[in-house]
Order: sequence, then C-alpha cells, then structure tokens
Amino acid sequence: GQEVIFAERGSGHLVGEMAAIDSMPRSASARVAVPSVLVVIPRERFAKLVATEISIAFPILQAMTVRLRSDMQARVDGRSHDMASRV
Repeated sequence: GQEVIFAERGSGHLVGEMAAIDSMPRSASARVAVPSVLVVIPRERFAKLVATEISIAFPILQAMTVRLRSDMQARVDGRSHDMASRV
C-alpha cells in the first residue's frame, strides 16, 4: 500500500480511540515525528474510564466529533468538483 499522511496530532491528542471503542481493527498506523512519550491504555481500562469518568468521556466525544466533521467536509469538498478534476 501507499503511505499517506492522513492527519497530524499534537501533544495530548488521542490515537486509536475508535478501535478501543468498537473493537474493530485500527483504521491507520501512527508514527511520531519527534521524540515522544506515549501512554498506552488497554481497551478494558479505556472502556472503564469512559464509562465512569465524564471528565474523560466528554473530551473524547468532542475530539471524535471534530474529526468526523472534518472528514465529512473533506468528502463534500471532493465531490464539489467535476469528475475530471477529481481523478
């Protein structure tokens, strides 16, 4: 497959939360561009935190909503051009 930069994330951002929520395979891989400290939260622990801590759950929902809206807008923008310019 071809490598594509789908998104850039900064300090404090999540990756892998969709797979933790729906138990489906991850939709992308991630790489760091600079030395980083990462925190890995096992799915079971993540599910418990989201279920019991609204202070954690709500920001995750907000981040996922922002990404979903951005993805939807990118699809709309792609469809706003004629077929020849999209190919």
